Amino acid sequence: NKRWSAARALHPFRDSCHHWTVRIDKCVSKNIFIGVCTSDSTLGNYVGSDQYSWGYLANRAIWHNKSKVRAYGEQFKEGDLVGAKLDLRPGMGGTLSFSRNGRNLGVAVEGLEGPLYPAFSMYNKDDSIRLIECREE
Repeated sequence: NKRWSAARALHPFRDSCHHWTVRIDKCVSKNIFIGVCTSDSTLGNYVGSDQYSWGYLANRAIWHNKSKVRAYGEQFKEGDLVGAKLDLRPGMGGTLSFSRNGRNLGVAVEGLEGPLYPAFSMYNKDDSIRLIECREE
């Protein structure tokens, strides 16, 4: 019932700028991550639990390699729209940024290199998110 698991897209993002938005349909205890991972990342844990993934936790933090990298953004909760922007264009610094309900929260992670997959993780069996939009700039 309570166990970390992750899901990722089937196809990775490469040398361009990508946006996706998820709706938080149910968030029992702020244990939802939204982020990116490489093909080497484990799906049996949370996004940000290894050196191959970076995740934005609902409780205002960026995680990578099983560590809280820093406090970040705003707490997201049920009903919120969380946007992600992954910019892998040459010369743009490989950035991952987020927004909450249309408000830009700034750059969360820099220095990323593709290919990277959009990824999500949840802990509680009743947690639920829905992909609303995914587009390339």
